[in-house]
Amino acid sequence: MEKRKQPIDIQYKQLLEALVDRRIVPNKWLEQHKQIRDAIAALYQELPLASDQLVKFRAKKPIHDNINYFDCKFIFQCLEQSKEGAAKNLFGQYTSPVLKQWNALIRQYEKKNIYAAETARLIAQNTAFEIPFLKKSIVQNEKQVADNNRKIADLTRSIAEYKRKLKVSCADMGIAGEHFRDELRRLPLELPNMFKKVADASDELNDANATLHFEAEAEDIGWDISLGESDTADGSGIDWGIETVASTEPAAAAEDTPVEIDWNIPTSDVVEPVSEMNDTEGTDVVETVPYMPDSAEKITRVGLLDQSEFRTRAVNDLLELRAFLRQRLLELSGSDSVAFANQFQGSSPLLEQQSSAKIEELQAVVDKALSLLTDKRLQQLLLIKTSERYLDRHVASLEMLTKHMDKCRREIHALEDKNIALIDATKNVQPQINSLVTTTKKLKKELEAVLPSLFMGYKVNVVGEVNSL
Repeated sequence: MEKRKQPIDIQYKQLLEALVDRRIVPNKWLEQHKQIRDAIAALYQELPLASDQLVKFRAKKPIHDNINYFDCKFIFQCLEQSKEGAAKNLFGQYTSPVLKQWNALIRQYEKKNIYAAETARLIAQNTAFEIPFLKKSIVQNEKQVADNNRKIADLTRSIAEYKRKLKVSCADMGIAGEHFRDELRRLPLELPNMFKKVADASDELNDANATLHFEAEAEDIGWDISLGESDTADGSGIDWGIETVASTEPAAAAEDTPVEIDWNIPTSDVVEPVSEMNDTEGTDVVETVPYMPDSAEKITRVGLLDQSEFRTRAVNDLLELRAFLRQRLLELSGSDSVAFANQFQGSSPLLEQQSSAKIEELQAVVDKALSLLTDKRLQQLLLIKTSERYLDRHVASLEMLTKHMDKCRREIHALEDKNIALIDATKNVQPQINSLVTTTKKLKKELEAVLPSLFMGYKVNVVGEVNSL
């Protein structure tokens, strides 16, 4: 007798199987259960809200899918306490059709213990699947939010990097970065000033170049001019390369006849005014030379530097001159080098008179001119001016950075929206978990209360994870 009072522990997952194995519930109980669920679906929609308890219950469970056997008994009790349960016949039976229908539904549940099978399945389903799934969804949502926050941080750093690159590129080109194409098209207007700097730098080479050219030409000219012992030089002794033509005109008197000079200028085009001179004064002939401002030469050189062929020739000449100066410096620094000394034999004495300091000074001037002429910005402005495709590529590279920034911003907004949705979903899931936990514990308690009558008086304890929810 003592043994019969010992409780039976059954795992919540094996409770339904135990009911079927002990033939407490038939094997095909699902067929009868389906009929019961269809009846609940029809009755629950027409359930009269006869009491406040029914109103609260209907608000808590708006759909029939969550209604179980114990809920049906609660609804029947509420209807009994309302006006629906007041009407009875002579035999004490309810005359209300609603009460009759719900009473018949409960009887169907209790027939062949279908309610026990349904409750056991709900406990197992909620404990093993529904509640863990919802908890896992919360963990996944929190992980997804953390991943999105990390992506947002990475995208923010990417935007800062793209912005830095755009700022550096615009600073290198000297533009504000608001309207790329228009600002780049205005950059070639700086070319004249840059060419002027190159021309000014080349002015420092003029003296040296003039001296070198003069010495080189002097080697080919015969300078044998004999003055004799007189103080004046005979102009006929120098061959100027001009043929003399004998004059057929008689010698004019110094004071009576004016001297006529043939300037080889047609008189039909130019009429010179004739002024009467004093007989005692000779006729002065003045050749008029047009005034050329000093800037004319620089403007011409600036215009020449705008030509690609002239710039190429100038760069080649400067490179050749720099190589020559470096070689000369090596020759001066190593006076014992016979090879270098032989290379400069027979050259102009002017080269031998130049010191290392002078050569280094000239080399610095050449390097300065070369650096200005081969400057990266100068080449970029020339390409912008002459090549529309280069301008398009440069504009496209700048616009690409702005597009990358816009794309990152759009992705950040999308991730922020996802985070908001995930956080809201997590807030909505937690109440569902709490409700399922409460319902499952309540079902377990109610089922354990009715199981002894099904297990021949044995107390049954449902064990497992259901007790740790």
